[in-house]
Amino acid sequence: MNIVRIFLLIVIMCVFTWSLGVGQILTENFGYSTGSLSTVGSPTWVVTDDDFSVVTGELSYSNYAPDNTSTNSLNISDDVTGRAKVLFSPITTGTLYCSFILNVSFGASTPLGPDNFILGFWETAEQINLISAAVYAIDIDGSTFSLGIARFAGSAVDYVSTPLTKGVDHLIVVKYTFVGSFSDDIASLYVDPTLPGSEPVSPDASSSELGEPDAANLSRLVVNQDGFDGVSAIIDAIRLGTTWDNAPLPVQLTNFTATSSRFGVDLQWSTATELNNYGFDIDRRKISRMSADARGFESENDAVSEWNTVGFVQGAGTSTSPREYSYTDANVEPGRYAYRIKQIDMNNAFTYYSAAEVEVGLGPKELTLEPNYPNPFNPSTNITFTVPVDGRAALKVYNMLGQEVATLFDEEAVAGRVYQKTFDASSLPTGVYVSRLEFGGQAIMRKMLFVK
Repeated sequence: MNIVRIFLLIVIMCVFTWSLGVGQILTENFGYSTGSLSTVGSPTWVVTDDDFSVVTGELSYSNYAPDNTSTNSLNISDDVTGRAKVLFSPITTGTLYCSFILNVSFGASTPLGPDNFILGFWETAEQINLISAAVYAIDIDGSTFSLGIARFAGSAVDYVSTPLTKGVDHLIVVKYTFVGSFSDDIASLYVDPTLPGSEPVSPDASSSELGEPDAANLSRLVVNQDGFDGVSAIIDAIRLGTTWDNAPLPVQLTNFTATSSRFGVDLQWSTATELNNYGFDIDRRKISRMSADARGFESENDAVSEWNTVGFVQGAGTSTSPREYSYTDANVEPGRYAYRIKQIDMNNAFTYYSAAEVEVGLGPKELTLEPNYPNPFNPSTNITFTVPVDGRAALKVYNMLGQEVATLFDEEAVAGRVYQKTFDASSLPTGVYVSRLEFGGQAIMRKMLFVK
C-alpha cells in the first residue's frame, strides 16, 4: 500500500496504521502515549526481558513517507536487555523489505555477537539465535559509526564502507531474498537511498553465509537492545513490505488543511509523488454541537458521532509531479467536526490517516435576521439568524393575513452561532410570506416571495 505522509496544520490525533494492501505488511509510527512499550503498544508488540520506552520526538528523512501523525518514537537502550517483536503472516518466497529511520547516539564495540544487533527478522519457531538479516551498529569514533548486516545474528557482518554520523536521522532499508536453494539466501542493506526512486542496483552491504541453512520462513520483526555491549539509538517510522515501493514509500502527501466557512468546510492537500493511488475517501464525524471557546461552556449532551464517508476524490494513479486536491463539504450543520482521509490503492488496499478538527457555523454575537435565499423561491428557501446572548429564540413564518404557517425554530439559541433553517412552502399557495425572529422582547421581520 502506498502510504501518504500528512502534515496536519490543525489538531492532530495519533493512530497506529496497519496496512491492508498487497505487498504492504505493516507500518509502525509509535503513535502511542509515551511509556513502556509492553503497556502502550500492547497487543501489537510483545516484549521479553527488559522493556522498551516510547519517547517524545519523531525522526524524519527527505521524501520518506512515514505517516508522521505521531510525534513519538522508540528508544533503544544500552542499559537494559530485551527484545520486542511484532508478528505477521509467514513469508517463505520472494523478498521481504523493512525500512526505518535510525538515529544512533553511540554504537557497540567489537566483537559483535548474536545479542547486540538492532533489528532483524525471526522465524515462526523463534529459535533464540536465528535472527535473519540482523542489523548492527559499531562505534568508529566519537562522532561516527558503521552500520552492517549479517545473514543471521552472530554470523559474519558486512559493513557499509562509508562512516555514518551520530545524532543524524538515517533511512535504513533491510532486504531478505529467498533464493531457493538450501543455503544461498541473501541479506542486503541500503543506507540513505534517494527518494523517490527505484531500488538501487547494488546494496551498500550484503551477507549470504553460503553453507549455512536458510530461514524456513520470516514471520516476526524483532527490535533488540543489549545492556552489555549494545547500541543507544532511536528508531521510528518502520515499514514492512514485499517490494521496494512498499518499504521506503515514494508517495508523499503534504499541506493538508481544513478551513471552515459559515456552513461548510474546505479541505485542501497536495501530493509530491504517487504510486498506484486510486483516490481518497473523505470521512467526517461530529465531535460536539459547539466548542467551549464559542459558547463558554460544554453541554452534557455533547457527543462524538461515528465516522461517515461524505465524499471521494479521484487520485492520479502513478505520478512523479506534484498534484493538488481539494474537496468542499457543503451544507454542514453548525458544530465541531473532525475530518480524516482514507487513501485507497488500485488494488482496494487502504489506510486511514489522522483527523483534523474544525469549527463550523461561528457568527457575530448580535441579533440578525438575514434575507432569505433564494428569493423569490420555489418551493423552499433558507433563513439565517444569530442572537446576541444565550436565550430562547423563535423563528416563525406568517402569511399576509397574519396567520402563522410554519415554526422553524423555538428553543434555546447560543450566542456566536449561525443558525440556518429551511422553509418549505410546497403545500402553500403562491404569495408573499413574512419571516419573524423573536428574541428577548425584540422582533425582526423580512418579506419573502413564493412563486410556483
